[in-house]
Amino acid sequence: MFTILIGTCDKYNHLWDTFVHLFNKYWDHSIQCDKIFLSETLAPKYDGFTSLTPGKIPYTECLTYALNNIQSPYVLWLQDDYFLRRKISKGEFETYMSFIKLRNLDRFGIHEDSEIYVKSHIQNNIYKFAYNSTYLISMQASIWKKKFFKSCIGPAETPWQFETDGPQRLVNKDIAHSIYFKKLKTPWYVEGMKKGEFTEDYHKVKLQENLK
Repeated sequence: MFTILIGTCDKYNHLWDTFVHLFNKYWDHSIQCDKIFLSETLAPKYDGFTSLTPGKIPYTECLTYALNNIQSPYVLWLQDDYFLRRKISKGEFETYMSFIKLRNLDRFGIHEDSEIYVKSHIQNNIYKFAYNSTYLISMQASIWKKKFFKSCIGPAETPWQFETDGPQRLVNKDIAHSIYFKKLKTPWYVEGMKKGEFTEDYHKVKLQENLK
């Protein structure tokens, strides 16, 4: 269906064991897909996962390198601190992919809503981003059309610059896009890090899962 691409870096290697443990516990392994860590120089080594290590180069150059080395037309983007908190079913993602292909979507976010999004309701809990909304480009969990993902990458940027400057590039260049998201009532993952610091959720997960 897609390739799972997990963004990470050398200094966050302390998250890898927890990410993989929770992924293996909650992910439906009947979903046929490659699972790839995008790191820098250190390669995470876990059964069922492979790694890309383009070196210590700018974030967006790492993304380009990874997308050039992925064969599937769609990419599910995750990050190393996205700790799964519930069972994920194959049917759930088959439904997402059917909707994506039916409407020829460029990005389909799977995350919570935000008051800063400019959007319109489509059906059930699915919304479409307005043409000039903020966070058209987001590193929250999303299924991307690989070709569109690559087209969003501009100059050497940090993740934060990519999220803030990338949408403006789409508007300035008058690039047509079809970006939707599924509003989740309860998140299927929590973030373990924010601005280089452990979150409250990180410590909660460690206690709940009895992880050292």
